[in-house]
Amino acid sequence: MADSTARDRDALADRELEQASGGMSIDELLNLTDSYRNSLDMANNAAETASGALKDQAQHL
Repeated sequence: MADSTARDRDALADRELEQASGGMSIDELLNLTDSYRNSLDMANNAAETASGALKDQAQHL
């Protein structure tokens, strides 16, 4: 009985989250979050590369 109550609660929470997210499922939200995190990582890596290149150029001035 406790397992089914917990499952019902989880299912309700999943439905509420899906409604609040504009109809996206939890898996879609997780994928979107992962994609966003990867984009931020790539932007951070590019910024670090650019910073290093600018430091190298500044040393040669």
